[in-house]
Amino acid sequence: MKSAKVFVHPSAEECLGVVRLEALESGTPSVVSYMAGIPDIIAENVGNLVPPQNTKAFQTAKVNNIQDEALWLKFSINVRKRAENIYDLNRVSNRIIDLNKEIIR
Repeated sequence: MKSAKVFVHPSAEECLGVVRLEALESGTPSVVSYMAGIPDIIAENVGNLVPPQNTKAFQTAKVNNIQDEALWLKFSINVRKRAENIYDLNRVSNRIIDLNKEIIR
């Protein structure tokens, strides 16, 4: 996925999807359906959130990401930062440990 210019996932049913996390990890800007749970992974500063089943919106967003180098670069930089800041294994592990300590208290 690291060699992809843009990741497009038009699912109207899958809200989480590991493949979206993989797109983040690889630093690939995304065009995804705007539906429950997805904006928690793909925020507006790392890709395009478009209405589910709106093929024209998907096409437009995909083409914009490919043709607009400045937009692509902005998303590409932000997507990698988001992956490191939110989904880094050490951060997530430490947060789980902290939550468990709070529960035990």
